[in-house]
Amino acid sequence: MSILFRHRPPSQPGSMVLLAGGFEPDCSAYRGLLLGQLLQQAGLPAAAPVLEREQGGRPFLRSGARICPVSVSHTKGLLLVALSTGPEIGLDAEHRERRVPERLQNRIRSLSRPAPEEHIPPLTLWTLKEAFLKMTGTGLRHPMNQVNARRTGSHHYICTTLSSTAEPVEAQLLSFVWRDYRIALSVRIPASNSLPPPDSSRL
Repeated sequence: MSILFRHRPPSQPGSMVLLAGGFEPDCSAYRGLLLGQLLQQAGLPAAAPVLEREQGGRPFLRSGARICPVSVSHTKGLLLVALSTGPEIGLDAEHRERRVPERLQNRIRSLSRPAPEEHIPPLTLWTLKEAFLKMTGTGLRHPMNQVNARRTGSHHYICTTLSSTAEPVEAQLLSFVWRDYRIALSVRIPASNSLPPPDSSRL
């Protein structure tokens, strides 16, 4: 069984982010199947997709002359793959039964005060920040408590941080529950932009 989800980032008109997944073992064959499905939905050549990685480990896919950012998450039997035809993306999923220990919560909540994160449930906050850091390519090498998260809608959030060169990094995130999983999708936006809620729909 698979799910499909389409998101149109308002920061880059004409681009889209597609998400597919299912309850299958995490293996290269199934990842390739999902990537082919996503490429087909995006209207791009879907024959023999090959997943590559940047030097820092962030995955991407070549489709002809186009380079498509990719993000992968797998947890407790669920494998998800997201593909973007434009902006950088990050994806994270966790089972809803997972508990975030208090000592870990203290490490992931922003050091900024006042902190709007206090009203974000711990598991939601964890998936938001992990998706954001996967989008930046740093992963957990960048401390989570240096990422600021705030809610902007029922399922919409903004995350911000400073890069290693002190440049602002900003993303719009979607957070939602599918079956027994909390899923977060991070889409990079220009740090100076103030964006309306995105257009998202199930396929």
